[in-house]
Amino acid sequence: MIPVVIWAVACGFACFRRNRIKKAADDRCTVPRHDVRRACGLWLNWKRPSGVRAKQLSDMTSIKDILETMTATGQNAIRDFQQVMADAELSSVPFEHWTIKDVLPVDGCDALVEWSPGDEHLMGDTGGRRETRNATRVFVDPEVRARDARLEVMAQALDSAEARAAITRLCGVSLDNTALRLELSLDTDGFWLEPHTDIGAKKLTLLVALSSSPDADQWGTDLMDSTGVSVKRSSGRFNTGTMFVPGTDTWHGFVRRPISGVRRGLIINFVDSSWRAVHELAFGPVTGA
Repeated sequence: MIPVVIWAVACGFACFRRNRIKKAADDRCTVPRHDVRRACGLWLNWKRPSGVRAKQLSDMTSIKDILETMTATGQNAIRDFQQVMADAELSSVPFEHWTIKDVLPVDGCDALVEWSPGDEHLMGDTGGRRETRNATRVFVDPEVRARDARLEVMAQALDSAEARAAITRLCGVSLDNTALRLELSLDTDGFWLEPHTDIGAKKLTLLVALSSSPDADQWGTDLMDSTGVSVKRSSGRFNTGTMFVPGTDTWHGFVRRPISGVRRGLIINFVDSSWRAVHELAFGPVTGA
């Protein structure tokens, strides 16, 4: 009788243990398969996740943990963006614009500074227009986002409903039915930009300086009057942004002056459905507009 009881207990324990293991596996795989693959790829390419503690990294035992950590990092980025928008400084000379400090998350800045797409993407003398080098311009597009989780988190935060609402509260522009466009600018000596307004498909412009050269503070965008005369130079300090709503008076450009090294920056635009170069968009064109 005793052997039978022992056998029954052993069988019961084995079944219980198998069910526990199956449940644990199910709990770890409650996200869609394409999200699992994406999370793995992004996490492996997150070269310097400074926003995550080392202990958190060592404690991660499942894809679910990775996704939750990326979500938490994104939420922090959104909250930080809301705060810097609230702290933005307004100026009306020569047109209404805002100066914003610490615009981008630290990890996003790291990724953009480390990104070296190649010398063919550097811009010297473009004849005063970036369009003359359209074939070699660099964007944070879906392929780039898929390679680096830091840029994925940054782009998702900038495109979030919360970030859009923070911008609208600050400057009154509606970003409904607009798409996010993120361009990495890499300007070198000889570069200049003719006066222009950005009026048209661009509904918002935010220019973020990402150079750390000793002279970088002098590399800000020139804010101009209607005759093209530079009235004020925006800050070129690292991770400081200049934001404005394009209008008939928002003349700006870059007066030619020495650039030692690379004048690196992130050009952030929200564009409407008339924007034709959809390959430049971070998440593709607007749908259902």
